[in-house]
Formats: sequence, structure tokens, C-alpha cells
Amino acid sequence: MAKHYRRKPKYVKPKERTFVEWWNDQTERTRRTLMITGIAVLAVIVLLIVGYYGFYNDGSLVVRNGEVVGKQDNWLIAERTPGKNSKYYHLADVEAIEGFKYNGPLTTSINGANIKTDFTFIPEDENSPIDMIYVSPVAARSPKEMAEYVRPTMLNYAGENGTVSEIESFNAPSGTGYWFNYAYSNTDTETGVVKYYQSAVMYVPCRYNNSSVLISINVVGDSEEVYMPTEELFNLGMKQINAITIIK
Repeated sequence: MAKHYRRKPKYVKPKERTFVEWWNDQTERTRRTLMITGIAVLAVIVLLIVGYYGFYNDGSLVVRNGEVVGKQDNWLIAERTPGKNSKYYHLADVEAIEGFKYNGPLTTSINGANIKTDFTFIPEDENSPIDMIYVSPVAARSPKEMAEYVRPTMLNYAGENGTVSEIESFNAPSGTGYWFNYAYSNTDTETGVVKYYQSAVMYVPCRYNNSSVLISINVVGDSEEVYMPTEELFNLGMKQINAITIIK
């Protein structure tokens, strides 16, 4: 008697459903739950990305391996909360004005971190009486408080061989600034060479309370002839101030 074998049924691959078909099969409540969950997940991802690329929620910068994450070369950075848990803040973007070039920071670090905290600019003309323009963050006092704090020190420093002006206010792009200027001479006790110094000391406000930005115009020469008229000194300072973008 011949044997009969049952033929195996042919495998038919089930049709794959599209996302739209799957979505349409969900209840309204399920859809809303999925949407809310998805938004929450995206929010967490965004916070992680923001934290990784440079900012905490309070505006402070992320320091990783001794460097500020995402820092640009023209960032003016201040340490506003010193100590074991130091925090650093981006106060402004700084650019050189016409006729000057960047000459590096005057200070190289804060607490060993690789953070540029100030800028020096020197004139392109080597015969210029201007020694440098200095821009630095000030994290301890407002512009007015800082001017009132520094001026007495300069009075003592200039002594009988110099003059120090009164503090005056002025309008800056970020608000009311304060400034004074001083001039004095100093004799080297070893060589007898006399040097003449003149400076404009200007402070402008930034976004954080009790913080400001210092702009200092510094003149050095061998005689009083290098001294600039007060108006010219102030105007040069204002040019540099206008080349600084305070972070809002």
C-alpha cells in the first residue's frame, strides 16, 4: 500500500504594519500618554546636551578636565563663586579695536583651570605712547563700588608726583559706567630713569549683580609729552567698550 505524506503548508510572511497603522489602532488615552512620555524624554536629552556643551541652569560654565566646555577665544570669563566648588561665568565677548592687536592674557589661569580671564591689546604702531589696553572681569563689586574702591589706592600710589581725577559716570551700552583717570611719574632708584604713566580706569556693568568689566587704557613714556588729553583717553576707552558685547 502506498504511503501518503502531508505537504507542509507554505510559509507566508505576515504583512508589516506601518507606524501610522499602529498609531491609528491606539486609544486616545494611550496616544496622549506616549506623547507626554516622548516630550519628557526629549526634554531630558536637551538638558543633557546643554550641560555637556557648556552651561548649567544657573548660567555657570561647565569645567571639564581643567577647561571650559565650548569656550571661544573671545570669551571673557569670571569666577563669581570662588572656593572648593568654584563656578565660572561668561560675562562678555571681547574684540580688538582698529589699530590694536590681541597680545594674550595678563593672567593665565584661575585656580589652575585653563581659563582665560582677561585680555591685553597692544597698538600696531610701535611708536604709539599707549602701552596696552586691558580688559578684565570684576566679580566682587558693581562699577561704582569698584571705582570708589580703587581710586583711593591710586591716590596713595601717585603721591606728590601724580594726579588722580574725580570719579565720573558715563553711558555704556550695558548701562551706567564709572571711570577716573590718573597720571604720575616714577624714578628708577638704580638707573635714575624717569618714566611717565597715565591711565583711564573704566568699569561697566554686566548681567550679574556685583559684577562688572574693567577697561583700562595705559600710556607709558619718557616725558609728560606722552600724556593724552582727557577727552582722547576717554574716547579710546569708549571705542574698546563698544567692541565688548556683554552677555545678556
